[in-house]
Amino acid sequence: GRGAVYDVIVVGGGFAGVTAAREAALRGKSVAVLEARDRLGGRTWTAEWEGLPIEYGGGWVHWHQPHTWSEITRAGLGVVLSEDAERAAWFVGTERREGTIVERDAIAERGWNRFVEGVLEALPNPHDPLHALGELARFDRLTIAERLAELELDEEEREVLRAELESLAHAPLEDAGAVSVLRWHALSGYSLALTQYTGGRVTLADGTGALVRAIASGADFEVRLATPVAAAKRNDSQAASS
Repeated sequence: GRGAVYDVIVVGGGFAGVTAAREAALRGKSVAVLEARDRLGGRTWTAEWEGLPIEYGGGWVHWHQPHTWSEITRAGLGVVLSEDAERAAWFVGTERREGTIVERDAIAERGWNRFVEGVLEALPNPHDPLHALGELARFDRLTIAERLAELELDEEEREVLRAELESLAHAPLEDAGAVSVLRWHALSGYSLALTQYTGGRVTLADGTGALVRAIASGADFEVRLATPVAAAKRNDSQAASS
């Protein structure tokens, strides 16, 4: 009930929240998840658009994402491997150019390799991003746009690399951090080809919502949707939310 006391209250029912709730409940704790939206999943969810299921958040998965992949395997969820494109088109200024995807990616890789130059020293162990903090510090305050401006590239290399980076950042390059690119690259075996694969080829057959539901059903805990949390207070013995 509304006046119940729980061992654990999780604020937010995204992937992290439902996973935390499941793990606490599996360890015998009484748990309530408070989610402001009318659904679980946070920034990642599937909805219909003109009769087609569309991912409105993160949709791509890969076995190089060990925690996510173990959850997919545990839930027995199927994945779909999409075909790579055969032809590609890109703009240089106002000129539209066309070629094979291999030709386009070769242009992108020339610029990409300059963008990530120094990543082996800055992120020698990418799962521990602070391992070589002194080396990483020179990239840490740079936006993607600022890092791009440091590079000597011809016009075609710059335009193709910009498009590649925009597809990764899903945000203006002035707003996204350069380290996010370096870390994705490092976690993908220091390879542009694998970075593209991890972020664009494998999807969940039943959508990302299927994974959220599988995690949430893995233990017994209370979920309160449409329940925004305005404040949390703590005294000597317990915490309460409002």
